[in-house]
Amino acid sequence: MNYRKLLEDYQQNKLNEEQKASVEADIDRQEAISDYLFDRDRADFGEDGIGGLPPEPLDEQSKEFVKLIDRAIHRTLMKIGMTAAVLVAFIFLAVPPLLSLLYYNPSQSVGLDTNRLSRDWAIWSEVNMPGNLYDSADVRREGAGRYSFTLHQSVSHTGTLPTSDYAGRIDRGQLQLYTPAAVRKPSFNLFANAQLDPSQSVSSQEDKEDFIWAAGDADDAWEELENLNDSSLYNAYISFEKPLSLSETREIVEEELDDMIVWYAVQSSDERYSNTLIGMRSSWEGIFLDRDDDRYPWLFLNKKSTASSTEDEDDALLTQEDNQPIWQRLFCKLFFSVDVVQSVDYIEGACDDEEIMTTHFVSMLRYLSDQKRFLRMMGDQTDYTEYADYVEQNGLHIYGIMVTAHRDELLQLKNDDRVYGITIEPVS
Repeated sequence: MNYRKLLEDYQQNKLNEEQKASVEADIDRQEAISDYLFDRDRADFGEDGIGGLPPEPLDEQSKEFVKLIDRAIHRTLMKIGMTAAVLVAFIFLAVPPLLSLLYYNPSQSVGLDTNRLSRDWAIWSEVNMPGNLYDSADVRREGAGRYSFTLHQSVSHTGTLPTSDYAGRIDRGQLQLYTPAAVRKPSFNLFANAQLDPSQSVSSQEDKEDFIWAAGDADDAWEELENLNDSSLYNAYISFEKPLSLSETREIVEEELDDMIVWYAVQSSDERYSNTLIGMRSSWEGIFLDRDDDRYPWLFLNKKSTASSTEDEDDALLTQEDNQPIWQRLFCKLFFSVDVVQSVDYIEGACDDEEIMTTHFVSMLRYLSDQKRFLRMMGDQTDYTEYADYVEQNGLHIYGIMVTAHRDELLQLKNDDRVYGITIEPVS
């Protein structure tokens, strides 16, 4: 019989006299030990026992019992301390990463040497921001789900980069930009075709006078353009009479605009009065991000899709980093904290290939549709999947281009029957 059972039988008066006397003696001994421990603790605080009288000395058996109790208390405190230490370590080490998993993580490493924010913003800005490309971001982690960042532009249509970068914070999926006007997408579609039937030319539509276009009408637009100062640069939104194929658009750019890099406004649905403005750049330039051929073939134009490339083409696409000895790459990273300088080649003529450019645009749309947390953070409710499906099924149709140019360069388009009109915006 264990002692706990013995005490229970004692409480229920089930013991014989001898057992009862033994238990009561143990109880007396325990009370004496408790009094001793109490008096000893009080003495530790400068008191001399209860009533100033020294406690009665304990026999050897009681002293041994006290030692057992002390060891038990010590073990319990050690367990409590270790548990507390583990809990504190968990809170400080494990909780922040776990919390970060619940929110958008802009510092997440993707591709070769790219963070999540650099890639996401590069694609989002190309699709949504005509004439702007923010393709690099420095991210600093400041706590669980909290980051500060700086956006950089490596490409500028004006020939000069901004004098300052754009900074902000991300706090558990909430975005705060310190200069929000500089990096937001247009609030209105400045192309004439946006509010008309995409299957017909603009001039042939009877109700074209009823739609609201920033330039008024085509004659007003050309008159305004002629009155501009030719020494200044302007952002020009060039509206076509009707959506054109890539080859037709490239012909206009090469013949009339000296093959400038432009931004294509891509038709994303058959709907009329659509304010959606999405598109892509006519050529690849900017920093090297990475290559991703699996889910999003031709996501970037600095590589060839492995599914359709030849061995010779693949060899031509190797970057300088690919050819760099591994010891040299590690040396640069460890001792200089910089990446190996990369020079990236892309297949000549890729930007003129209808299939490649269609795949590129669809890949960007499908990539964005998968970035739920990023879109939620940006407040972007665009249905990129729907637009990707439309372009994939109907092909690439371009209803206008955006370019930064001088007045006389733009006036060359006046006699081109494929061009309806131009809306002008000053370059800030």
